[in-house]
Amino acid sequence: MRPPTVFRFHLFGARVPRWKALLLLGWSYLGFPAVTEAAFYLRNEGQFLILQKEVSYRRDLAPTATIEQVMADNGGWVPQSEKPFPLTLDPIDFWVRFDLPEVQKPQAVLLDSSPWESVDYFIVRDGRLVDHQRAGTLVPMSERNTRISMTTDSQHAGFVALDLLPQTRLTVFARVMSTQRFLPIRWLKFYLWDTGQVLAGERRDRLFQGSFLGIMLVLVAYNLGMFFVVRESSYLYYVITLASGVIVWGAVFGLTSELLWSSRPTWDFFVPWINIQISSWAGCQFLRTYLVTRRHFPRVDTMLKWVAYPSLLMIPSF
Repeated sequence: MRPPTVFRFHLFGARVPRWKALLLLGWSYLGFPAVTEAAFYLRNEGQFLILQKEVSYRRDLAPTATIEQVMADNGGWVPQSEKPFPLTLDPIDFWVRFDLPEVQKPQAVLLDSSPWESVDYFIVRDGRLVDHQRAGTLVPMSERNTRISMTTDSQHAGFVALDLLPQTRLTVFARVMSTQRFLPIRWLKFYLWDTGQVLAGERRDRLFQGSFLGIMLVLVAYNLGMFFVVRESSYLYYVITLASGVIVWGAVFGLTSELLWSSRPTWDFFVPWINIQISSWAGCQFLRTYLVTRRHFPRVDTMLKWVAYPSLLMIPSF
């Protein structure tokens, strides 16, 4: 019996020792942190102001209240500087109000918030309603006025575009709703981002992520072709590991909700977790078949089984 270190693997026609192929696989996964560094949203690139104490809220308004009624009734607003918003795990539906900072020259900004399921923004300039925009984790991108990609859609409500003008008062009213069925809200905050920096980061990230996903597609296509040619199951398990990993990765950057299921934003709360379990199972099966652990490393084979099969059993829980 040959030692496992001399097992051979055909890579683009070349015979490569399996330990070298595994090392190459390990190096490919080291590229994930590098890709993360290209994420403007994960690094808060362009965010310049957090509004929390400036926000006032009301929970006594009827669900049928219109923006005109909300604007006309100045009583009942509770500033967070005096009483922070009481967080709860129950479904919530309330209104917030806050003024945006004054500027010396025109400035384009983006407004963002926590992962509320639905947010209706009403923009009031000098007492006059000038705009209405929708956002929220359960609001499809096609129904939003402002569409910024390369963000984790399930982790924030989404951006709305605003123009700050000198010598004007810009007030934001927002009706905020969430059943908290998917994510509990940890605070009532709003964030201002510089539009120019966000758009530049989005363009850079799309280029970087496109290159990365292109490489993954080549690996998936090549190894799937090899599976049909040589009929070795390790190739198929490797393809499943990569494909499920790419779906998880795409969800982190909002690519799945943009390209795969744009009309079903709730899937981003389930599908990535399911694919983590599939990737774990397929990765263990890949190692078992690739290294023939059942024959050469029985203890390792048992350990991999204990990791692989429970991963499949956890899928129904999602």
